[in-house]
Amino acid sequence: MLDYRRTRAFCIAAASVPVYIYLAYLNVVGAWDAHTERVLARSFVACDAAASADARTALEALRQRQGTWPAVHELLAALDTVHNPDTQRAIVDLLGTLSLGDSAVVSALMPLARQQADLSMRMLAFASLRKFDRTVLAVTSARYVGLTPTGLVTFALPTPHPLCGDTVSAAVAGLVLARPDSQDGCEVEAAGLATAFLASELAGAKRIKLEGVNMTADGGFSAAVKVNDSWLNEHRGKKVPGTNLTNTTSGASANFNWYAWLRDTVQH
Repeated sequence: MLDYRRTRAFCIAAASVPVYIYLAYLNVVGAWDAHTERVLARSFVACDAAASADARTALEALRQRQGTWPAVHELLAALDTVHNPDTQRAIVDLLGTLSLGDSAVVSALMPLARQQADLSMRMLAFASLRKFDRTVLAVTSARYVGLTPTGLVTFALPTPHPLCGDTVSAAVAGLVLARPDSQDGCEVEAAGLATAFLASELAGAKRIKLEGVNMTADGGFSAAVKVNDSWLNEHRGKKVPGTNLTNTTSGASANFNWYAWLRDTVQH
């Protein structure tokens, strides 16, 4: 019969025991409880997250077991105290894997996904939020505002969002939108066509939905836009160039051959 007192004593001493030995013991005696999760979470943080074999072992054990509240609360507490950037990022990533939508996790990750100083942390926090809430920035009744100088479409949101406030500027999935402030005359001409296209499709739309919102490599947003229940990119015709839905980024226009597109598509 399992001796819980011996198991508890071993758990308490686990800080000085390699994690793989600790896990082997737990597998033999069949003990896995809230205290176990706390010990593994502490080991993960104490070992500088993914920087050591012990930390990686603890990480995989928590992921495989789908540890939840005890481990999450330990990681949240550590997030406020650790100063190693790699450890912080590993904690944020693990929180997205373990959490089932705990409001405390949302409160901790939202500021990290909103800040501008650390782009990799911002993108990681956003990705972690989406792991357990795919609608982290889904909007069912947006309003079209206009095309930004950098080729993003600005939408007014029905209520302020913690990540972006009253409006969001996003690259539109499936479209390459020219930049009005480009130094390339052909791109500026294409931006005029894009502005006219967006105004005709969006300005008087009854319903504008933003779906599949992602964070792009430069920390901005991309979104699939649905207008009156059909996708905006399906209406483009020859007015705006298209691209793969999954490869849309806010920087796509910089590498696009606007001269060739105007010559081959618009002028024929």
